[in-house]
Amino acid sequence: MTEPYTGKESAVRLTHGAQPRGGSEFAVWPKGIPLSAIPLYDEETKAVIGFYHESQGITRIFDLQGRMVAMEEVGLETPLIDPLDIFLLGGSIRAVTKGALSLFSRAGARATVRASAGMAAFLSSRAAGQAIGHSLRLSFRAVARKQLNFTSVTARHMAEAGRHVPVHILQQAIETGTRAADPQGVAGAYRYVTKMWKLVKSGSEYTWKEYTLEVVVREADWTVLHFLYR
Repeated sequence: MTEPYTGKESAVRLTHGAQPRGGSEFAVWPKGIPLSAIPLYDEETKAVIGFYHESQGITRIFDLQGRMVAMEEVGLETPLIDPLDIFLLGGSIRAVTKGALSLFSRAGARATVRASAGMAAFLSSRAAGQAIGHSLRLSFRAVARKQLNFTSVTARHMAEAGRHVPVHILQQAIETGTRAADPQGVAGAYRYVTKMWKLVKSGSEYTWKEYTLEVVVREADWTVLHFLYR
C-alpha cells in the first residue's frame, strides 16, 4: 500500500542502509539483456554487478548498464567461464562456482538454485576473470555513486529488513523502469516501475523470486518519496 506524502518533505541523505545487505541479493535486468542471463555476484561489492549469457555457441558478459564487456566462442581453450563452474542438471542450473559466496559449496550436498520464469541461476563474478571483473565493478560503481535523497519516512524504510532495497537497485529502477505521473498527483514527482528479482532461501534451496518494484521520485532534487516491492 502506498503511503501518503505531500512532495514537500525535506530531503535527507542516508546514514545507513546504503550498501547491499549480505544474504539479500537483488537484481534488475538492464534493457536488452535476456532474462535467461545469469546474474554475476561479486564477493567484493556484495552485489550483482553483471550478467553472463550463452546462446548459439557464443558467451557474452554484460555490465549493469547493459553494455557487453566480453564475448567469446564456446569451446576455446581459455573460456570466460570455467565449465566446472556451472552444473547443468535436468535442464536447469542447479549449483554454482568455485568461490561463489558462502551460500554455496562444491563439496557434499550442494545448495540448489532453481530457474523460474526463464531466469537462470547465480554465478560468482570471480569466474569471469580479473580484467572483466574490474570492468564490471567500474560500471557498478558508476551506477551506485549516483546519489539519491530520501525523506525521513523512506530513509526509515531503508533500515527495515523486509523493506530495504539497495540504493543502486532504486537507481536502476529509475534508469530502466516505466515512467509515469505520480499516482498521488504531486507536481514534479514521477513513478518508475520495473521488474526486480531477489534471491530467497528456503531450506537448502535458493530461488530468484520476481517482484514488481515501484519508486516515486521528486525529480527536482531526486528525492525518493516512496518505494515498495511486491
